[in-house]
Amino acid sequence: MISNNLIPLAVAEARMRQGNHHPNEPSKGSKAPFEGFEGDQGERFSWTLPKLLPSGLLNVASFDDEFLPRSIAPWVLDISERMQCPPDFLGASAMVGLSAVLGRKIGVRPQRNTDWIEVSGDA
Repeated sequence: MISNNLIPLAVAEARMRQGNHHPNEPSKGSKAPFEGFEGDQGERFSWTLPKLLPSGLLNVASFDDEFLPRSIAPWVLDISERMQCPPDFLGASAMVGLSAVLGRKIGVRPQRNTDWIEVSGDA
């Protein structure tokens, strides 16, 4: 709830110094004297200059169409050629879209000879 009973900062500071609090607020609080704003806070601190960030990028492995499922790889490669954009842009988007649609309906079996199965979103 926003109050329309706003008072100027100078009046509030004067009330706090005198111990006169807002009538709607409890007067229980810190016994320490109120410290008002005195000048530029930046004068109290001595900041050092920030370190420069590295400007170069690290090398990354190139995208291989073998990373995609066989069912969508031709589709992704066709669209990437038509749009003249890297296939990893479309491949990653397609995989996210498919995983959202499929949800917990399918799983991955990391080990062929065991019954271990990982389903997305499984806690």
